Amino acid sequence: MRASTMSPRVFLLLLLFVRNVHACHNLCHGNGMCNIHSICECDPGFSGPDCSEKLCPTAYAWADTPDANGNAHNLAECSNRGTCDYTTGLCTCQSGFGGGACSILKCDNDCNNHGQCMSMKEAALQFNGFSLNRSVSYNLWDSEQIHGCVCDHGWEGHACTEQVCEKGDDPRTNVGVDEVVKLYCECPTSCTGNLVLRYKTNTFILSHEATASQFAKQLMALAYSKSDSSVYSQGAPVQVAYSAGTSVCSNGGTTSSITFKKESGALPSMDIMVNQLSSGGGAVVASFKTTQTLTCVCSGACGGSFLLSMDGIDTSDIAFNANAATLQTTLQNLYASINTAVTVNTVATTFSAGAVVCQDSSTVVSTIVFSTDSGNLPTLSVIASITDASVMAPNAMSVAHANRGSKDSLLCNGIGTCKYDTGKCDCGDYYTFEDAFGGCGRPIINTSAWVGVETCPGVVLQSDLTLAVDKPISEKRLYFAMGSNKTNTGLHYYATGGTFDLVPPTLFNLTNMTAGSVALDLSEGFVYFVDKLEGRIDRVQMYNVTKDKPYKHPYSGDLEFTRQRFAPDGGSAPYGLALDLRWHKRYAYWTVPSANYEPSFKTYGDPTYSYEDNPASGGKIRRCALDKGAAHLCTVEDLTTVIEAQVGELRNPRGIALDLVAEKMYWVDSGNETVADGKVFTANLDGTSAALLISQNLTDPYSIALDLVNSQIYIGDRRDHATQNYGAVGRVNMGNTTISWIVRWINAGSSPYDRVRNPDYLALDMDEGRIVFTDTLNRKIYWASMTEPWKRTGVFTGVHIVENPQGIAYDHGHGYPDASTPYYDCYGHGTCGGFASNFKCTCDDGYFGNCNNTMCPQGPAWFDEAVTENNAHRMAECSNRGTCIRRTGECKCQEGFSGGACERLDCPVSVDPFTSEELECSGRGTCQSVELMGFHRRNHLGEPAPIDYSYHAQTNKSSNQLWDAQMLQGCVCDVYWYTDGIWTHNLSDPMGYDCSYTSCPFGDNPNRPKTNTTLIQKFEMQALRCTASAGSFRIGFKGYWSNVLPFNVGVVDLEKELQSMRTFGNISVTYNQGDVMCMAGGNNIANVTFYSELGQQPLIKGDSELLRGGTIEVVQHVKGDKENEQCSNSGICDRTTGQCQCFNGYSSSDGNGFAGLRNDCGYFGDSRAAAWGENAWYGME
Repeated sequence: MRASTMSPRVFLLLLLFVRNVHACHNLCHGNGMCNIHSICECDPGFSGPDCSEKLCPTAYAWADTPDANGNAHNLAECSNRGTCDYTTGLCTCQSGFGGGACSILKCDNDCNNHGQCMSMKEAALQFNGFSLNRSVSYNLWDSEQIHGCVCDHGWEGHACTEQVCEKGDDPRTNVGVDEVVKLYCECPTSCTGNLVLRYKTNTFILSHEATASQFAKQLMALAYSKSDSSVYSQGAPVQVAYSAGTSVCSNGGTTSSITFKKESGALPSMDIMVNQLSSGGGAVVASFKTTQTLTCVCSGACGGSFLLSMDGIDTSDIAFNANAATLQTTLQNLYASINTAVTVNTVATTFSAGAVVCQDSSTVVSTIVFSTDSGNLPTLSVIASITDASVMAPNAMSVAHANRGSKDSLLCNGIGTCKYDTGKCDCGDYYTFEDAFGGCGRPIINTSAWVGVETCPGVVLQSDLTLAVDKPISEKRLYFAMGSNKTNTGLHYYATGGTFDLVPPTLFNLTNMTAGSVALDLSEGFVYFVDKLEGRIDRVQMYNVTKDKPYKHPYSGDLEFTRQRFAPDGGSAPYGLALDLRWHKRYAYWTVPSANYEPSFKTYGDPTYSYEDNPASGGKIRRCALDKGAAHLCTVEDLTTVIEAQVGELRNPRGIALDLVAEKMYWVDSGNETVADGKVFTANLDGTSAALLISQNLTDPYSIALDLVNSQIYIGDRRDHATQNYGAVGRVNMGNTTISWIVRWINAGSSPYDRVRNPDYLALDMDEGRIVFTDTLNRKIYWASMTEPWKRTGVFTGVHIVENPQGIAYDHGHGYPDASTPYYDCYGHGTCGGFASNFKCTCDDGYFGNCNNTMCPQGPAWFDEAVTENNAHRMAECSNRGTCIRRTGECKCQEGFSGGACERLDCPVSVDPFTSEELECSGRGTCQSVELMGFHRRNHLGEPAPIDYSYHAQTNKSSNQLWDAQMLQGCVCDVYWYTDGIWTHNLSDPMGYDCSYTSCPFGDNPNRPKTNTTLIQKFEMQALRCTASAGSFRIGFKGYWSNVLPFNVGVVDLEKELQSMRTFGNISVTYNQGDVMCMAGGNNIANVTFYSELGQQPLIKGDSELLRGGTIEVVQHVKGDKENEQCSNSGICDRTTGQCQCFNGYSSSDGNGFAGLRNDCGYFGDSRAAAWGENAWYGME
């Protein structure tokens, strides 16, 4: 019997039948249904050829390639920010992302427990009147994906890590008014219940019967954690006054005026809720009243329109001749759009003239009163297109706010530097924290002899500019006067760090005059002193010789001194002298004892001299503004009458001292020289509230000084009350009356010690902790320890001081350094305005504060509150995803973000286990923005199809949705293509959001039903016709181009050149005529057949520019219809290795159904089929 034979076609048909009658792979694992073609149709949530893989959840992609319509953020597995574990269906998210689909950008460190983490959608809808001031909808792709921190009151920063420092008015300026909020409450009959008020996210309940004092205390406790106004040195920071009655609500209606004294500038709104308040006879009326005025000026005929804006929200156009009703309705709609949760919203409008907003040849002021549940409302702004006499008049309209605070609201009062880790201000050398007026609102005034602010902030060594920490040291000096009719009379000083027994330099020779008290104004560079002989006060201004003008650095270079009269002659000579050097309150205060209180000159050297003392009245206390008056003569203000009306007649007022913290003055009165009747008085600086402080244990007190740190008063008395023979220095605590006499003896370096005689002038050296005083009888300047005055004493002047030292003043060395020390002020980033500007800095561009802070770069905010519907991502420092380092102006970005403004979302980074190198996109891809992904986009056939994402977004969406084009980045994994024509197996490309996975080989599915009548699927074949007789050309495919080829290239060389391209694998090229690619008549057809790329392919491109008029045509001759599926849909891809795990009976194919090297699981059969070889397959037509 002859052996039977079977044609290849019959064998193929039988093979296909066998394949399609067996069960589905692994019976679809029970997670799907096997269809008639033995292919699994998986249940939702499962995938894979056998439905064994669990799908991970999808959400809007953080970064993906925009589609053909320019839409990005399409649904993606794990939101393209995590890796799917297909055995569990769970996403492993990139650090910083969370949620089941990695769709949530988490808050940094959960806002550090100092804020709420919420989505963009939640932040848009919520309203708290402080950090969230809108209530609008936000429903874009990122509405529930991007989360950010809404910080608690007192905290700020993208992660609520920075404590808010105090803000306040700059004490160097003197402009602006306090914020006043008006609250109206009316009950038609008797009220019951409470008002609920909210300020800066904090809520408190206020009884309808609350008094103004109770109202203020509750608000202070809420805003500042202190309700008792007595803890504030300058009075209560919140003051409340009622228009009528004693309760916040009344039958006739009460308007509460709430004045904020501590917080300056425009403050956030307060909110009111009345759901706990009721009235028996009708509805309660309770609202905040915000009054603003709109002024329109037309000199001729008005025309045009305008719109009003509040807090970034605009009204619709308003005609110039709108009436009151139209304006009211428009403004009500405006407020409703700002706060959709509004419960109270009425607007009353009145015109100063006529019945329309703008009137011909008139000025019309529209008074607008908002009655709303929030107040004060922000100031309206106007955008006008008003015409005046047919000419555009851009300045025709203006808006004013009646009760808005206009004082500076500056971080640390514009003086200090905020330490965000503590929330405290570093106020520098001259200012300190002031509880009532912000972070650095009060100068450092430690003693009653404050010498003023001497420098601009930020005095640093030039060599240490980058650190700018330590201020260069200036020399400390003790100024004193020597008074007599001899040649050594004058103003002198010691450099207190030098040798004290040297002859002190003379600053100004005052020969033939009698010097007295000395006081320093180192802000302006004056030394003030008493001229007893002339009975007046003079001053000496220090000039720099080389500059020939008042010099802001008193000790730089050679100095000369010019004497000026300050106070006019006043008859009797002044004695005590004190200066108030606070900005805008600069005064000199002095005492005038009664006449004949000093001995004649001839008795000065005689220790037994006696006074011609006049115990009668006649003493005076006067003051004079330092910076007023013509020709250096001030206008004297006598406070005597005011004081004497309270404490009786002044007799011999001597030393005077100022407590500028409490705004009080203290003085001693020596009374009768022979009687122990000395006294200490105090009064306000204007003479009011005068009172006798101490009236016991004093004999002849001549001097007084205040230690404002320890609240102590030092007094120099010529007669020790106990002995009545010698003098002493005593000390008493403020508020007490018992004096302790602490200095009676001085260690002058000899034995016995000097006995204190006449301690007539006192000064305190707070840095060294010393009492310094002149003894006019011993003719020496002594010192004693403030802590151990009975033990540690000494003398400044020695035998070289032969005259009579009088007044003394201490310079603690806080001024500019000597000229030999190179330094900057304003931290080297600005210009000091000197005394004329109250030592303020004008900062260089980019710097602010004291010029040691600079702004950080800005970018669209990753998280912020929507302004209007679907309108968010305004510009923000460090893009609200980083912390600004103020010293350098650099952003410290949250992990996962980068760029100068933290404006880029980083691509995932992994660490190479062998080299420990950080690899972006696993080292197997490039990090690209969404916009760049669009430019590198390919279509479904792999052909470059770039799209301009920004253009499409701008065309199809609103411009506020363009923020993400450059900011969101993702990995675009490498594509390996082919190398040098190697085609026999697929190169596995990186895949996954971080390119850490590897794709498995693709191949033809041996189980798919065939679609043509022959049941045989085809390879793609394309035909190229070149019509040319000279020149050259190039071939392009999937974005890559060949080298330049001659028009007559042969078929072998053409095939070799194409296979050398990255995008061609195994191909065959045949000519249907001759061996020349291009012919004059276009008679040759070059057929290119694709064996490596399965399925339909994009058309090959021909570049005919160099063909000298020739052309290249390309058509699809045979459409490829083979499947191109991972692992040929007959195996499971191990994405960690890029290897297919083939099902039983399946193995690697050649893409044609036979065994091969594609590693694709595309071969099902036995060795006989493989033995036929490729050519047998090709012949089966």
